[in-house]
Amino acid sequence: MRTKISLLVALIIVSCLLLVGFTRGRASSAKTLWEYKVIKPTPAQDMEPVLNKLGAEGWELVQVGDPDNVRSYYLKRPRR
Repeated sequence: MRTKISLLVALIIVSCLLLVGFTRGRASSAKTLWEYKVIKPTPAQDMEPVLNKLGAEGWELVQVGDPDNVRSYYLKRPRR
């Protein structure tokens, strides 16, 4: 009985070590490179169709800001 428990504990420890090593290796090799886009529309421009078109192209809206009182839309997508 004691041998079975020791074997089970050893198997769990080895499995955990392998899992940690495997996930670390994948995280470091899967570095994503990004490209960015900034849009500064006119005040009267309807942005919904523009953003929907960009979303279909893989762009993701990450921030909307008003530097210098000019509305700006910041987008990113993985580099192709």
